[in-house]
Amino acid sequence: MGLDYSYKMGFRRDQLSDVLGAVGEWSRDAGESTDIYLPQGKITVPFTSRFRTVPVFLHPAVKRLQFDTSLYFPFDDEVIQKYVAELEQERVSIGYIYMNIELKSPQFVDC
Repeated sequence: MGLDYSYKMGFRRDQLSDVLGAVGEWSRDAGESTDIYLPQGKITVPFTSRFRTVPVFLHPAVKRLQFDTSLYFPFDDEVIQKYVAELEQERVSIGYIYMNIELKSPQFVDC
């Protein structure tokens, strides 16, 4: 059982801190986080990069960033309750969200 979504987004490098900060606010903390080192400083996001929590460094050679997180739901649905009957948890991961971020040049114009 699973719901998987994949998003491909393009941003200028100077927008990355704002974008990742906003996505991080929308994401539920799954207990894993990744430190991202940007020219403006470090930010920590509540998801992993390629299913790892190693630090990500944004240097000029980096053209793409990949992140993943899970969707979590409370056990208030009968189908979900049956699916996780043997687990002793308050919530369960149902699927993944994959984010592929293409880093654009400063001359990139938003559409």
